[in-house]
Amino acid sequence: MKHQKWILVLSLITVFFGVSCSNQYRISSTDQGSFILDQLDQTAASASSTEMNRFLQLAKTPGAAIYYSDSEVYGPVLSTASLASFAFIDRSDLWYGNIDYIQLFYVDLLTTEGSETAMMISFRESGSETLQTKILFGTRKAVIDNGEYVAVLGVGDQEKLVLRTRYLNDAEDLEPVLRMDVFDFDAAGIESYVGQFSTMVGYQL
Repeated sequence: MKHQKWILVLSLITVFFGVSCSNQYRISSTDQGSFILDQLDQTAASASSTEMNRFLQLAKTPGAAIYYSDSEVYGPVLSTASLASFAFIDRSDLWYGNIDYIQLFYVDLLTTEGSETAMMISFRESGSETLQTKILFGTRKAVIDNGEYVAVLGVGDQEKLVLRTRYLNDAEDLEPVLRMDVFDFDAAGIESYVGQFSTMVGYQL
């Protein structure tokens, strides 16, 4: 498997180039200049915290892959985050039907020790004007297992969320646009399917 480095371009042209690297994978993407940085900074300005600073540091590291979705850009909440439960952010009462707006950032950064991951979820509940933001970080290195990309994220040492996708090309590269299956953990610690992040669009710094 290979790791794909991306470069900024101002058009929608996808650029591919890579170097061999054992036990690693590459990610291919399309980029639109500073768009993703603007979106990150706007969200961060309304939710400053130690966790946010850590997330931004990871996301803005050269070579980081950032997958993005927004219900005002890519369709309604149901088309963006069709989840039956948000228990992985300690909101089991929350589901796509009582959310007016949601924005997602997923970061994957390949390092010499493996793939570091993080996810930021910002949402506004129905009838509220308050934007709430939750951040989870990878508790394990993301891997490709039998043709499936798998990432486990959580808060501290508590594993909360599993993301899985088979949106890989023949070289086991993540595609520029992903659909990710979402799982949380039940009381016995077994993965439980809760829905999908339906449209995640890739960018890279």
